[in-house]
Amino acid sequence: MIRLRHRPAWQRLALGVAVFALLGIGVFALMLKNWTAVESFDHPTAEARFTALLAEMGDQRPFLTRDESGILHPHSEVMPEDPAEVAALALVAWNPQSKRWVRTDFPFWFVRMKMQGGITVGMLHAALERDWSHLQLDLDAADLAARGPGLLLDLQEDDGRRFLMWNTPATR
Repeated sequence: MIRLRHRPAWQRLALGVAVFALLGIGVFALMLKNWTAVESFDHPTAEARFTALLAEMGDQRPFLTRDESGILHPHSEVMPEDPAEVAALALVAWNPQSKRWVRTDFPFWFVRMKMQGGITVGMLHAALERDWSHLQLDLDAADLAARGPGLLLDLQEDDGRRFLMWNTPATR
């Protein structure tokens, strides 16, 4: 006869939390996989894609620009009085050394949910730049939505790397 050992309540709770966390990670990984496309191609193809993306945007004026010291600054003059609804926050990162193009389209409901927890554009920029002095930029999902569809950020590095972020319009 096999005798089952009774586990203490804290072990059952820890096991339940671990299973729940693994399920959450799995669901997020699946969502991110569905939202992300990774491709590999040459520099002229990347430039053509950037040109096409910018041409599709109704407003190509960036909401955020970077100064010589690397600090991002918002530009309220690009904010429309009556912004159209935003469907997604789109990001493209291009690395010419690895010839890698990564595009992720985060549904705006997800952006709102994540930015409620304190993840700001400043934190995203600081992580990309690996310089935590950029955390002073305090924008939230409402600020991004107030921009409406259009260009948010276009960063180009001396080594050819490029990062583009924009709001995509909702289709009705």
